[in-house]
Amino acid sequence: MLVGGASIFAGYKSLFEGAFGSINALSETLVRTVPLLTIALGLTFAFRAGVWNLGGEGQFMIGALAATVVGLYLKAPFPITLIVMFWASLISGSAWGGIPGILKASLGMNEILTSLMLNYVVAYFVSYLLFNQLMDPASVAPQTAYISESGWMPRLILGTRLHAGILIALALVLITYITLNKTVLGYKLRALSFTRVARYSGINIRRYTLIAMMISGAFAGISGMLEVSGIHHRLRGDISPGFGFIGVLIAILGGLDPIWVSIAAFVYSAIMVGSSNMQIITGVHTSISYIFQGIIPIVFLSIRFLGSYKIVFTTNKKKV
Repeated sequence: MLVGGASIFAGYKSLFEGAFGSINALSETLVRTVPLLTIALGLTFAFRAGVWNLGGEGQFMIGALAATVVGLYLKAPFPITLIVMFWASLISGSAWGGIPGILKASLGMNEILTSLMLNYVVAYFVSYLLFNQLMDPASVAPQTAYISESGWMPRLILGTRLHAGILIALALVLITYITLNKTVLGYKLRALSFTRVARYSGINIRRYTLIAMMISGAFAGISGMLEVSGIHHRLRGDISPGFGFIGVLIAILGGLDPIWVSIAAFVYSAIMVGSSNMQIITGVHTSISYIFQGIIPIVFLSIRFLGSYKIVFTTNKKKV
């Protein structure tokens, strides 16, 4: 910030105020937390199973697309439209996540490459639809018309954008924690990261590899639905600023623990929202705020790393 000609104190102050300084600011932080947390929780399932799903961005987009199509064409009252949108996004995200899962389980293909490349397939497919069949005739931008109001997520605080999706995200935190730590499914998924243990335990590695990828994709798909239903009420070409990739960072920052992942998602969302305010107030260049967003996770990881060690002070006593 000093390089950018801004006061460090003013920068931190504007960052904090931008994220927590008012009801509206806190609401924006929570709004940003919803998609990041939901995707990161899904990735936690995959990563804990030793399966590296980097397709969260594409799974988010396919879920958003499915939810939008339902919202545009299903003529049903609230909350039926919303429920169908939820299940459409869950199923589509799960199916898309299952593709690299099947390829890994049946052919041994690297899930990192396949899931990563599928992001581009979805991106170009959605872009094509937004410029053609699904494009709003009244708009020059690549976006659909507004979905039916029966598919809009209810607002929790009037005058803000905070919607009921935050409650769904918190429920998913609880579901993830219980599933991974208290169920047989969670035990089998965690055992996958230790291949020999999984084999000796009689776990069907192929089957649970696929399950891990499908659960991960389902969460990302739900995230896309929440963004369409809760914020934009339509599908836009710029609906995701990279949620799927940021979700990878958050899952790792949280140590693949649902509680810590939720904290990491909230903190990182606060940094993203606060950085925008810092840029406006202090006048620093956009790149400075991005540098700040990069430094904070490094500090966070360092604290967690150092916290895993115990400092012991010893004294050397010489015998006389």
